[in-house]
Order: sequence, then structure tokens, then C-alpha cells
Amino acid sequence: ASDELLVIAIGFDLPPDHSHPAIEKGLWDARVLVGLDRRTGRQLWTHAARERFNLHAIAVGGGRVYCIDSTPPRETDRLRRRGRAPKTVPSTVAALDGRTGRALWQRTYEYPPLTSMAWLHIRANDDWLAYNASHHVLLTGKQGQIRALEAATGRERWHHKGGGQQPLIVADDWCLNQNGLRYDIQTGELTTNQPLFRRGGGCNYAVATRHLVFLRRRCATYVDLEKAAEHSLRNLRSGCSNSLVAAGGLLNVPCYAVGCVCNYPLQTSFSMFTLPESATWEPAEALSVAVP
Repeated sequence: ASDELLVIAIGFDLPPDHSHPAIEKGLWDARVLVGLDRRTGRQLWTHAARERFNLHAIAVGGGRVYCIDSTPPRETDRLRRRGRAPKTVPSTVAALDGRTGRALWQRTYEYPPLTSMAWLHIRANDDWLAYNASHHVLLTGKQGQIRALEAATGRERWHHKGGGQQPLIVADDWCLNQNGLRYDIQTGELTTNQPLFRRGGGCNYAVATRHLVFLRRRCATYVDLEKAAEHSLRNLRSGCSNSLVAAGGLLNVPCYAVGCVCNYPLQTSFSMFTLPESATWEPAEALSVAVP
């Protein structure tokens, strides 16, 4: 959405089973985009996919709507099981006028088909888009690749065959992938010698503000980007979809652990706020505790 435009995706073939198995059956695949006037609700346009629009591959910015029309993973898997697996599959990135839906430009890229139908593999490797408003750059990728395009024209500014581990975290001047590596938005230059964070111990992904990254590293964890210092929130679990949401000066943690049997004792929804004086509670010297 933007101040003037609301885009919704419709046309899903949703199976009546659990949400995780539904991902590989098309939970994130839409057939039509609809543009609405955000102030009046009036329908402005519709845009149909030749194959499908992945929900992770829709973005709005600069008065335009960006989307990727590509072959669903379940279709390439069906061909693979019949011995007719393609070597590559096309992903068409398109820019539409936000008020009329008119196609402004499109670019088609070829990628290897996904190698697994596991939902975590699909989430990490399927098509994605992200828009950087500061430099009017459209970031896109699939299967670990990343491209930066000029949002107005679709001209490619840079491309890396690695580094596109999604979902990408986009700031004003840099983007940060799920391996903790940071890239300059305008040049694609790697600006970190070492990963700023490492994930592990749970199905999750990192989200961030400009100063802090929030992720699951067994327990809920945050990383100070300026100091590359990691801090654990012990006994807390974020969701398989990250539920550590920083907004309005608070860290909001809705409980996404319903049905989870992991051994985390604090399974509840809460918010945290900064308390600078807590630093004075630390003892002058570290405690020494002997373990029997």
C-alpha cells in the first residue's frame, strides 16, 4: 500500500489442511492483483497473472506497483516427477502504473527450478521483491540470487549470484540478507567482512530496524548492528514466522507458539520497553558459581 493506493491479491487455491503443508500447494500464489483508491475504496484496475503472483514478490513505491509472474513450484515439481523437469524457469518482473495498472516495463530472468517442496525451502528460495524508496531501487531475486534494478526503467544496476538469501532487510543505504551480510544499495558492494549475525536453532528469519536485528537463535535474540553484539532473551521463543516486532519504541512479541511443543517456559504475548537504569543493577564483579 501507499498513501493513495491499496493493492490486494486474490485468487488462491487453498487446501483445507494445516497452513504449513498448504504453502507448497499454493498458499502464497495469487492469480489477480487489484488496485484500489485507498481513500474511497474505488477499484482502479485489475492485472491477471499468466501463471501466478507470489505474495513475497509484490511491492509498491514511487507511484508504481511491482510484481513477479512465474511458474509455481508445485508445477515444476509435477514436471520433475514425470521426468520432464525444465533446466530453468522464467520469472517476469513487471512495473505497473499505480493509478491505471498500465504496464510500464518488464524484465524476464531464468532461474533453476526449486529443488525441494519443503515449505521452509520454498520460503527461502522462491521469487521475492523489495523496494528502496531512498534511491528508487527495486531489489529482486530467487534461489539465492539478487539483482538491483532502476525502479523507473527496469535497467539492471548490479547482480550477484549469491547474497540474495531472503527475506531481505532493506534500509536507506544498505540491504542485509539472512546470512548477516550487508550490501550497499547503489553499488552492490559488500560492506561487511564478517556476518553481523548468525541464525540457528529454530525455523525463523531475521527482521530489523536500522539499529537492531531480531531473530531466533534457539531463544529469541537481538543484535546491536553498530557493535555486532548479540543478546539473548532467555526462555522466550519467537514464531516460525518472526514475531519480534519493533515499533513505537516498543519490542512487541505476540505469541506465535500456539500448538508448539518446544520446551520454552514463557509462551505468552507481551511488550518490552527500554530501561537504561537496568545497567546499574549489574554486580561490580561477575558471579562465580560452581556447577556440581
